[in-house]
Amino acid sequence: MGHEEGCVKTLEAERLRADPVLAIENRILRHGNSWDAVARTIGFEPDLHRRKNALFRFDKLIALLNHAAELCGDDAEIFDETSNLSIGTFSLLDYVTICAPSVRSSLKNWARFQKVLNSALSTTYHEKDGWACVEFSPFSHLGAHAQFSYAVAAGSASRFMSLSPAIAPCLRIDVDAPRPASGSAFVSALGPRIRFDCDRLRLYVPDTVLDERPPRAERNLYELVEDAAIKSLASQQGRNSSLMHISELIRHHLKTGTASVQTIAAQLNMSERSFQRTITAHGTTFRKLVEETRRALADHYLTETDLQMKEIAFLLGFSEMSAFSRAAKGWFGIAPKSYRTRTAH
Repeated sequence: MGHEEGCVKTLEAERLRADPVLAIENRILRHGNSWDAVARTIGFEPDLHRRKNALFRFDKLIALLNHAAELCGDDAEIFDETSNLSIGTFSLLDYVTICAPSVRSSLKNWARFQKVLNSALSTTYHEKDGWACVEFSPFSHLGAHAQFSYAVAAGSASRFMSLSPAIAPCLRIDVDAPRPASGSAFVSALGPRIRFDCDRLRLYVPDTVLDERPPRAERNLYELVEDAAIKSLASQQGRNSSLMHISELIRHHLKTGTASVQTIAAQLNMSERSFQRTITAHGTTFRKLVEETRRALADHYLTETDLQMKEIAFLLGFSEMSAFSRAAKGWFGIAPKSYRTRTAH
């Protein structure tokens, strides 16, 4: 077995043992608290993150982060702690990013393979007006998510800054949470280049560095870790293939106004009862799937296309603009035109 292949095997085996949950445990221990007691308080199995191929509920991770901040009495410490996590903490996501042949490829991979680390995150990459932007879907559905947003912002920023010395002085961050009450070296270093109370988390890198070769770029290792990341992503997507297929059918039928249980079930050659059981087994409902699909499409049409509002309303299956406007306000907190304007960069 070659050195690079051995690295990949080790990374895959240590994926969950090196999970960011371990960093939360270390933080709690460092402040003199019992990890077992804290974990059990919020219903998290203390040794779960050490088990190979284990999965944990995302709401428990949020609860752990929030509880750790309360115990430590510092709501900004997470910035400094997460920005200093060693390479490998984020498993394959780290290596498929730092080993990429260019900064552009690195940033694209950070967005592309985010689900390798956590399937709850949805991330996109785009370039506009002199900046490359890695953007996360809204975290509003997570409840009190400030600690999580801080952690994702700092963890992502530290990886980006390692790609080129020219990035650190220019990196900009929008955080979808209030400014922390406590001080942070990470936040202080960014100064006005980090903004709080934004609608979603975004990190901006100047496009002048995109063609640079990262210092850790390594072609042979990159090919191996990219292949491993693709397989891992395909495996995760395979577990959710049924819902993905149903969502695609919903997307297709929305613009014709035929996105119903009866229509989708018939297209899948299933009885309505069996179809409903399939959806329930995945912990959701048909109504929620339609709503999630509409919301995702609305976000895409409003932020990444120049389609008129009436066209978007039609594509989402709304017969009246007023209905689309009400739905958008429920999804984004503001009218669709305002959302398009606010997210334009």
